[in-house]
Amino acid sequence: MEWARMMRGAKTILDDCASLRAGEQVLIVTDTELLDIGQVLAAVAYERDAEPVLVVIRPRAADGQEPPDPVAEAMKRADVVLAPVSRS
Repeated sequence: MEWARMMRGAKTILDDCASLRAGEQVLIVTDTELLDIGQVLAAVAYERDAEPVLVVIRPRAADGQEPPDPVAEAMKRADVVLAPVSRS
């Protein structure tokens, strides 16, 4: 996907959908198949003076599988959680 288009989409997600504010902790959980999207989201969160944390997991075998326990715990603590994954 084109980088500029992904940046526009990430800005819409973080600004309009998540109403991201400076200083918020943003956990971005992605998998190896969609890593580029996770990286763009992290870059935009950083531009917004938020605290992005990018976690990369293996793609799940099927929809509905839970993330690894440490990731699930981190999701509970973050102000904003985004999960661009290939299967959810």
